[in-house]
Amino acid sequence: MKRFVFFCIISFLVFISKVAQAQKFETKSFRSEFNKALNHMKAEEYRYAYSIFQTLNEANPNNANIEYHMGLCLMDQKYKKEDALIWFLKASKNYKDYYESSSSESSAPVDVFYYIGMCHHYNSNYNEAIKWYEVFIEKANPKKASDMILKAKLKIDWCKDPSILTPPNLEQLLKDSRTTPKRTEDYYAKISNALEAINLDHFHALYVLNPILKMDPNNSNINYFVGIACLNIQDLRPLAPIYLTKAVEKIDVRLLKKNPRSQAAPIFANYYLGLAWYENNRCDLAVPNYRAFLSIMESKDPYSREIVEHKIELCELQQADLDSILLAESRKPKDFDVEKDSLRRAQIGRDTSKDRLVSDGAVTESKDGYFYAVQVGAGNIDIRYFEELRKLDKNNNLPFPKLGTKTARSNEIPGDRMRRFIVGKFKTLEEAQPLLNQVREMGYKDAFIGQFQEHVFQY
Repeated sequence: MKRFVFFCIISFLVFISKVAQAQKFETKSFRSEFNKALNHMKAEEYRYAYSIFQTLNEANPNNANIEYHMGLCLMDQKYKKEDALIWFLKASKNYKDYYESSSSESSAPVDVFYYIGMCHHYNSNYNEAIKWYEVFIEKANPKKASDMILKAKLKIDWCKDPSILTPPNLEQLLKDSRTTPKRTEDYYAKISNALEAINLDHFHALYVLNPILKMDPNNSNINYFVGIACLNIQDLRPLAPIYLTKAVEKIDVRLLKKNPRSQAAPIFANYYLGLAWYENNRCDLAVPNYRAFLSIMESKDPYSREIVEHKIELCELQQADLDSILLAESRKPKDFDVEKDSLRRAQIGRDTSKDRLVSDGAVTESKDGYFYAVQVGAGNIDIRYFEELRKLDKNNNLPFPKLGTKTARSNEIPGDRMRRFIVGKFKTLEEAQPLLNQVREMGYKDAFIGQFQEHVFQY
């Protein structure tokens, strides 16, 4: 069984030792290692392939063919595409029309422009993506690259109207669902088509899977891959937890590879749900899913604990920021629903988290027992960092919740002892705004106006 170390460290343990002696371009050793990497790519083992290409690149810098393949590998490995874009841009400086996919080639194919467009598309830089797709269409040979040209044109349409790829509202689908769909051979063929493309083209995968999800919203396997696709696309990333939450309802612990006929999600579903919550600043929901994944995977792969514990550490490091964000965004606790809020953000096409408390339905005047203040920091605080701020207002504090109580955050864990540096004490947002402006002008750019419960803090 393939190990979860697939995700992070096996490449360093296995491949580096094997390819460290790779020789210069066009030597027998180079050809052997290059072809081995191509075979790993065909098997969708992109992390293994990348490790080989990385070592070959160190011995053969400025080989555009290697740089191009490193970009392809990173397209699969990382849901954020900045690193892949760097390699594609380097490779695009040396491309040619008559490209042969072999170890003797040192130039990149014209396809490199298509993938540069895709990287920008993933990052939701639509105008930039359109520009590069058009460069590819202009330079590509219409006879040899007819399929990719059609795909580029289709993606330009999706850039002009990103809502085309927005997955359907799962909550509504589940309410309206009455019968199990007929899962015909055509049904499975469409899923296979999407899963064949999903490693390098999550746009195409969504285009195929969204209509299937409408017919079959209870299918955990479909929800899993829709969630993974959303995780890769910046504008859809807030939606990823919705579909992955549905996916983890039914997991097949035997399932490691993509299987179009399965109704259960693969074993990694909890891991990716944890990652999706982490990316949406909900470490409190990420950690339980990382733990759930460990409980399933650790007996199968002892390496998984080290990797997942590192993810949990990252959550702990971000917990101070998490507390600040949630305190700033919360309305009345009972009204705050992160999934619905994320869905609303994606549907209206903007990040409403920046609106904070001043946005729609927000409380602009504190009710009894609450007050507004400017929060500047949280966590393990060095008071010397705030010396200048202490002079701004006599109501500057290092409060933390009393043991056994809850803060304004609806899902706060009792006994949280997180210290928060807050300045001022106001009844309304309007009264707090001038102090916030002053604090930001002093260089504390992340400061915000938060709403706090008086009775749960001790000073």
